[in-house]
Parts: sequence; structure tokens; C-alpha cells
Amino acid sequence: MTIPVFTKTATGDGVVYDGPVRVRQIYVHTATSGSPALTLHDSSSATTVSLLTLSFTANETSNINIPDNGIRFTQKVFADLTGMKRVTFFLS
Repeated sequence: MTIPVFTKTATGDGVVYDGPVRVRQIYVHTATSGSPALTLHDSSSATTVSLLTLSFTANETSNINIPDNGIRFTQKVFADLTGMKRVTFFLS
């Protein structure tokens, strides 16, 4: 059985996907300065415990592969982006 994979792109803080989903891969394009970071929460805001926090260097692109079945979000995916041009999420 194959599970469809789809993408969502974010350029600022907010809900990336509203509903249960797995994050399988993340493609990051950071801003040219600052201390870029990405934090993902399983809720509609950044006030809950984070499921993933990553730091990057300025002016880079990174591809983060998440092994096995990815990270499961039971409610929704909220992305807290700092110093990012855009982030593309691969979901299933």
C-alpha cells in the first residue's frame, strides 16, 4: 500500500497543516543573516512543547530527511520560523 506524499510551503509562523499528519522531509532556505531556526509544534500555536527544533546557518539551503515513518503530529503542524526565506514540508 502506498501513502501519498504532498508538500506545503511556509514563509512565516503559522499552521502548516490542520489535521493528523506525518512530516517526512523538510527543505529549508534560510535568510542571508541572523540565526535561522525552525521549531515544530503539534498544536495551533508555539506555546506547547516542540516536537522538533533545528538550527541553521544564514544563507544556506538544507534538506532534512526524517527516517522511517517521519514525525507524527496528532493535531496539526505549527511552524515557528526564525530567519527563513521559505520552508517546504513533505507530508503524508
